Amino acid sequence: MSRDELKKLKKLRRKFSRAAFDLPQQAKNALHLEARVWAN
Repeated sequence: MSRDELKKLKKLRRKFSRAAFDLPQQAKNALHLEARVWAN
């Protein structure tokens, strides 16, 4: 594996870990939105 490939992998992993961190927040927001829609 070349150094460039390793760099790309690290970047991707960072992106994915950030996405995984953001996911629960997005899920919560979606639930709130749906609850609001059903309430109306």
